[in-house]
Amino acid sequence: MLDWARTALQILGIHMNWGLEGILLVQVYIYSARFSSDPLRIKCLVYGVFIYETVQACLLVADVFHYWVWNYGDPAVLATLSNMWFSVLIMGGILATLVQCFYAWRIWNTVKHVFISVPIIMVAFTQLALAVTSGVKVRAWLRKVAYFVVPNSFHRRGYCQSVSRAVSHRS
Repeated sequence: MLDWARTALQILGIHMNWGLEGILLVQVYIYSARFSSDPLRIKCLVYGVFIYETVQACLLVADVFHYWVWNYGDPAVLATLSNMWFSVLIMGGILATLVQCFYAWRIWNTVKHVFISVPIIMVAFTQLALAVTSGVKVRAWLRKVAYFVVPNSFHRRGYCQSVSRAVSHRS
């Protein structure tokens, strides 16, 4: 049987991600309309974050298609994580570090206090290190688990036939 809690969270998560992507699109549009005189490096950062986030959203859609379109009904697929280890953990950590370092830079330009900016940068790079480490560990763990979680006989037709035989023999 499919893990309904996990499937519901994945479907809800992808819908929320695209809703937030729409909000980001509106924010980028407002930024480009109102702050056209910003330096080129700031504009490149804003548009780069938007493109990066769009690529991340597309990778998540590819994962959802992997689970719910191309392999629908195959419980063995739920034991895999396809590209989510990269698109959620590693890409999310890189983007969070970039944005937090930008905020630290803005704080530095505003108040010129090392005691405020440096801890933010330290936390950002610690977060990046932990995100990359956890992404690599999740991928390594999934490679090990994928061989043991679901045996080869547990595929669509074989599983459905064995369940229907078990139910018919009990009645």
